[in-house]
Amino acid sequence: MNMRELKGKDWLRGEDLKGKDVNLTIDRAVRILVSAKEEYWDEEAQKKKTRWEKEPAPVLYFREMVARNKTDPLQPNMKMFLNSTNIDTISAMHGEDSKDWPGKRITLYPLPGTWFGEKREAIRVRSKAPAPV
Repeated sequence: MNMRELKGKDWLRGEDLKGKDVNLTIDRAVRILVSAKEEYWDEEAQKKKTRWEKEPAPVLYFREMVARNKTDPLQPNMKMFLNSTNIDTISAMHGEDSKDWPGKRITLYPLPGTWFGEKREAIRVRSKAPAPV
């Protein structure tokens, strides 16, 4: 079973960085609706239940990824979820308003660890912007 197909081919993962730093140019930062799992206590049924809801999530698109060939592991139109750590790092370099981010360069790197009980690589943003191209 191809796990990439289950998780979505168009989402950038730490493993896609192949253990290396990758310099990219921000194309845009947007919010998109994603399915979010929420667990809650159902008083009437006296048990924990799960529901899925759509929530807005901050996402980055990169100029280089839109132009890449489909055979490249970093496929065209791949997007990256922005967690609070990466938002803080990018904001410190390029300002709080994401409207100012297009055209700005950042360096992504994989960070091995255990998240939500799984060993995998997270994506982090280096605190220093790469040199302009």
